Amino acid sequence: MKNSPENVAYLNKLLTLNFNTEKAFINLSENIESESVSKFLRLISNDRAQFIKALDSAIRNEGGIPEYPQVSTPLMVGYGLNEILKSIKSSHDDVFTFTEIGKIQMIDIERYQAVINKLDLSDELEHTLKIQKENLVMTLYAINVYKDSCLRNKVAV
Repeated sequence: MKNSPENVAYLNKLLTLNFNTEKAFINLSENIESESVSKFLRLISNDRAQFIKALDSAIRNEGGIPEYPQVSTPLMVGYGLNEILKSIKSSHDDVFTFTEIGKIQMIDIERYQAVINKLDLSDELEHTLKIQKENLVMTLYAINVYKDSCLRNKVAV
């Protein structure tokens, strides 16, 4: 591994990203009226918990120390996510909510791809990150299915 300290730094950024997003999704699932959206948020927050465990292990395997963020509120997640989460909380439109969750997933997919492209990773670590990124992509597909379902239900009413 040529850039092990650099790898650890980027892995810690992904750890922080997933930690904050998981906490934000849990908080949002507890404070949203729509039961279907709440269940979906709990499901994808569970995915993030699994990502965190894998990243923690990867950081340790690289000889680093996982750096978990100090979170004063569940919404302190950076990169404009506060605004997205606040708009979701104030909305009663499931289609809008799923669209906004999709934006979060897209931002995270881009961040994963940037790390994969930038670093000299072991095959195992690259595989782990690609699987996590693919999981985010699959969630994005699921979001589109939920949105289509919501739209069909609106038309049927």
